[in-house]
Amino acid sequence: AGDTHLGGEDFDNRMVNHFIQEFKRKQKKDISDNKRAVRRLRTAC
Repeated sequence: AGDTHLGGEDFDNRMVNHFIQEFKRKQKKDISDNKRAVRRLRTAC
């Protein structure tokens, strides 16, 4: 019952997307087009 291929990278992507949305909500700025910011966020996750 579930996707056995769902793993680390999928989890990381969900976390990164969550924090991008949180940043957008709190700071009113969309960082999803900023490759450097997304890379730094991915490293932090």
